[in-house]
Amino acid sequence: MTGSKITDAKLELLKKVSVVEFTLDNLPEAENAFRPRGYNFASMVAMKKCVAAGIKTRAVTVLYSATISKENLESVYRWLCENSIPEWELLEEDEIHF
Repeated sequence: MTGSKITDAKLELLKKVSVVEFTLDNLPEAENAFRPRGYNFASMVAMKKCVAAGIKTRAVTVLYSATISKENLESVYRWLCENSIPEWELLEEDEIHF
């Protein structure tokens, strides 16, 4: 799910599922040519709203050249911990099938 335009009505619907996943490859200040501007920020806002609404929330980070560095992974991990995101999945790029 993308994080854009999370409304109260959408949050109510999301309460009916077991877990909601959002992709978070980098924090917004990191350059990432593979994601549109604002993508990661929108995911972060949506995850905060879901946690506040009591919705089980999981972050997914796709591992590729722009995300694989130790510095990036540590910054994403810190943000997830600081914002009470209980689950984090790391997905290797070659596991993705288009």
